[in-house]
Amino acid sequence: MYELKGCGLRNARDISYANIKKNLLVRSEALNKLTPEEAKILAEKYNIKIVIDLRTDEEIKKKDIEIPNAKYYHIPLISHQEFGLSHEKNADKDMVKQKRIPDLKVLYPYLVKEDKSGPWKQIFDILINNEEGAILWHCTAGKDRCGIVSAIIEYALGLSDEEVMYDYLYTNKHKVFPVRYRILSWFLFKHEVRRRFRNIFIAKKEYLESALNYIKDVYGNIETFLYEVCGVSDDDLDTLRDKYTEEEARI
Repeated sequence: MYELKGCGLRNARDISYANIKKNLLVRSEALNKLTPEEAKILAEKYNIKIVIDLRTDEEIKKKDIEIPNAKYYHIPLISHQEFGLSHEKNADKDMVKQKRIPDLKVLYPYLVKEDKSGPWKQIFDILINNEEGAILWHCTAGKDRCGIVSAIIEYALGLSDEEVMYDYLYTNKHKVFPVRYRILSWFLFKHEVRRRFRNIFIAKKEYLESALNYIKDVYGNIETFLYEVCGVSDDDLDTLRDKYTEEEARI
């Protein structure tokens, strides 16, 4: 794993853990604040050829800055009405004003339900058919939706529970709690509510585990989830591992 440097992105890293090849799979926060120079770095230094934007229709009003020669796919995992799962601007404001704080242990499983099959199939279709260079996927902060997508991809490529969790929790090395909401929470919330509000901006083990436990309870295992929801066959898994993992490290 290495963090992307010089591109102006927080929480941006190549997920080349364990046997995953370098310079092919990248996760990050949204690209809407990039400068043209930073976008050029992503194209030339990091060879980003495909961008998968997981944000809602409302969020993409703040459009990604175009990376030269990269293809763009908008694949929202949630809708604007399901704002409690996201960090989109209007949702955060509404949440602060109304003091409605989502329980991410309840909301994370929502991203891996059967009715999310369409987006998951699109994501894996892109991964399977990619022949161009590196793929970058992002939400707003690069924590929740991006974290779930990263975890499922890593499992598909054969990473262990420990390796997947390490990548998920690595997000906490970056500050994804907006300062404006941190300050506002001091004025609006009592201590316990303020703590709960802060926690939605932290990657916590129990959040990801809630989605993984849902997968285990409903589908039995990750492999069945990949087959039934993501549309990934055994041949597709072979293709993915041929593309994105080092052969000598495969089992």
